[in-house]
Amino acid sequence: MRFLFALCFCLYSATSLADWKYQKSKDEMVGAIYSASTNSKNTLNFSFPYQGAQPTTLELRDHPRWGVSVILSVRRGQFNFSDDEDCGVLIKFDDDVNTWSCRLPMDGSHDTIFLGRKFEFISDAKKSKRLFIEASFYSEGTRVIEFDVSKLKWPLVERELEF
Repeated sequence: MRFLFALCFCLYSATSLADWKYQKSKDEMVGAIYSASTNSKNTLNFSFPYQGAQPTTLELRDHPRWGVSVILSVRRGQFNFSDDEDCGVLIKFDDDVNTWSCRLPMDGSHDTIFLGRKFEFISDAKKSKRLFIEASFYSEGTRVIEFDVSKLKWPLVERELEF
């Protein structure tokens, strides 16, 4: 019985990683912020001090002040880009591979990058089933991150959600 429960739990967890989470939050100064996020299908395993399996998160965000953003973040670890240079990642939608520009956030953190060509990215994601992103991580080299983007709905139709 325990084995069956563990098997069901593992299957549920794997399925839930591929789903998009849609959210509406409130910024007291400017109004509603809408986002869609999903975790990677694979996990990253880094060495000390960032050890432990962890998914990467892909988020689409529509903010009244900052506009639409495509954000890639890792919970523990650092993307290997300097503050004063443009960065680039390799992106593959299904079978189409391209270099994509990105930048670090204004707060100087290295656990998040903002992808350029955001409207092209969203358009390509909506037409694709799978997305692969190859990014460089500090002291870890390059890693390939896989996302299931087949269920993406954007722009959000959940704008009627209450806070």
